[in-house]
Amino acid sequence: MASGDQRTLAARMRAALPGMSPGERRIVRLFLSISSPEQVATLSTLADMAGVSSPTVLRCLDKIGFERFSDFRDLAVAELAHKRESALAQMGRQDAAANTAAQLHRFRDGLTQAVGGTLERLDVRELERTIDLLADTQRRQIFTGGRFSQSLAEQLFAHANLIRPGCELAAFTSIGRLSRLVDVGRGHVLTVFDFRRYQRGTVEFARAAKQRRAKLILVTDQWMSPIADWSDTVLVAEVRNVSPFDTLVPAMAIVDVLIGELYRRFGEAAAQRLSQFESDNVGFEWNASSQRIANGATEQ
Repeated sequence: MASGDQRTLAARMRAALPGMSPGERRIVRLFLSISSPEQVATLSTLADMAGVSSPTVLRCLDKIGFERFSDFRDLAVAELAHKRESALAQMGRQDAAANTAAQLHRFRDGLTQAVGGTLERLDVRELERTIDLLADTQRRQIFTGGRFSQSLAEQLFAHANLIRPGCELAAFTSIGRLSRLVDVGRGHVLTVFDFRRYQRGTVEFARAAKQRRAKLILVTDQWMSPIADWSDTVLVAEVRNVSPFDTLVPAMAIVDVLIGELYRRFGEAAAQRLSQFESDNVGFEWNASSQRIANGATEQ
């Protein structure tokens, strides 16, 4: 196995896609969607599921740094366990004896490393393709996420909407998404946030949008949502945390990068649009006059 490569199997496979044959690409698509260790138990099982020969599987694995199937299988089984790991499962590994000061230092070190590692490992070409899609004024932009990651979609939408026209936020509820699919087509870009354990409704919404020929941007964790299979670009954020709950701080760092690069791309046009927003929102900020009005309402 290739030494020193800290990327997950999903990340390695997706990076190697451009040099893969159609049969090898089927193996990658299969791996992104499997959920059971039994599906990677043997070489023949994986080959049969992908509809390819065993030598094709071995050639695919060689391109991501594995000389033996057993090495790949062992790592695949471990990563499948990580993909499905819940906060409840992680609670048993917490140090209950640690005090608040010690925990604060652990959070500082852990989040610093997670954010730094996320930005360091971002594929610049993938990032540039993502900005190209977000900046395409010929396409409408839709943003959505899962139960927790919807907050990231809201942040990116709120800033993108200040910078360029044609942006909208899709609710993460099934009703909100189903109603939105009616008009989705090749003139849309859908940006999706999806992290382990990968919300079914989010995956199905992304698949349906892709089937309608929308462009797809995915922000996900290092084990990669199944949506990565159909995505035009994929940006990966570290999620492991000191607490049992996955962190979204590194993903928020990616959102900040996207906002900054999108503003840089639009330049003066973005400044003019922001100026118009400022003019239209006089009285938006809380000030002394607001305080006097509030006090008057309270006294009444």
